[in-house]
Amino acid sequence: MMKEPNDNNIAKTKLRFYSSFEEADEDNIKRILLQEPLERIRETVELILRVYNTDHEQLKKRGGYRTFKISFTE
Repeated sequence: MMKEPNDNNIAKTKLRFYSSFEEADEDNIKRILLQEPLERIRETVELILRVYNTDHEQLKKRGGYRTFKISFTE
């Protein structure tokens, strides 16, 4: 049985078959909309790190020439 998209533990290990690309896109959009914004950001950062074949530790060691800090105020 396939888990529902609103389940917090979205079935990442299950293989899903769709009858059309539109159905797959709709399911993907539902899954994304149910995620918390910070979780989406975290997943995006992890994807970028994988694309550039690096990790958090390597980024910390680099330091960077243009560092900046983001602070939230009310």
